[in-house]
Amino acid sequence: MKNQILTAIQSNWPPIAEILTYPKNDKEYAYKLELMNELLNLDLPDEHPVSSFIDLLGDLIDEYEKSNFEEVQNLEKINISSIEKIKHLMNEYNLKQKDLIDIMGSQGYVSDVLNGKRDLSLKHIRGLAEKFNINAKSLV
Repeated sequence: MKNQILTAIQSNWPPIAEILTYPKNDKEYAYKLELMNELLNLDLPDEHPVSSFIDLLGDLIDEYEKSNFEEVQNLEKINISSIEKIKHLMNEYNLKQKDLIDIMGSQGYVSDVLNGKRDLSLKHIRGLAEKFNINAKSLV
């Protein structure tokens, strides 16, 4: 049994190891972020075997963002809600509520979310993460 596991690890690990290492530069970071967003778009249930892979990849991306992007560093320093983070990012990117309609569906929905009247869905979190080029975990 141990030999089968070791053989499987040896043959399958090299391509996975390339993905599950800390990004060395912005190009590697962008690749890993794109891959994670593609995996998230599969909308897999939490119990799916790939979910733990997505979590590990997300942790690597999150650490890179914390170390390399000032806006993420600033958000990490203060304990604020997801909505406040979105408002901060909108300000950083000079965006208005209408700029989020493509993600949330309508001006009214955007307004309700930003005013705390509605919750963000997983689809919204993924769309916002992609728009702001951040890890979706930072909005949860």
